[in-house]
Amino acid sequence: MAAVLKNNIRNTDVLSRWGGDEFLILLSHTSVDEGEKIAEKLRQFVDKTSIQIKDTEIMITASFGVAVLTGNEEYSYEEAYKNADSALYQAKQNGRNRVEVFVVG
Repeated sequence: MAAVLKNNIRNTDVLSRWGGDEFLILLSHTSVDEGEKIAEKLRQFVDKTSIQIKDTEIMITASFGVAVLTGNEEYSYEEAYKNADSALYQAKQNGRNRVEVFVVG
């Protein structure tokens, strides 16, 4: 999974493992619309990926939550993470294997 994500992000993006089955990707200089498109592209790459364990092929899916850090000093990285996590939770609630965007307001 990490390799699929890493091989399909831009050189300026930062990928890190964030817990057992979660990853965090920081997309610099990216609007929310661009972030949503990138997340959807990554979701599609993951959706085409499988793992072979002995005689069993396991298909992989991923849900993505997208939020924007606007540069507003009152809006912290922690708040952006919480918003992305909220969008991720919504993606899982809405059926998984999808992208959801946190909308402010």
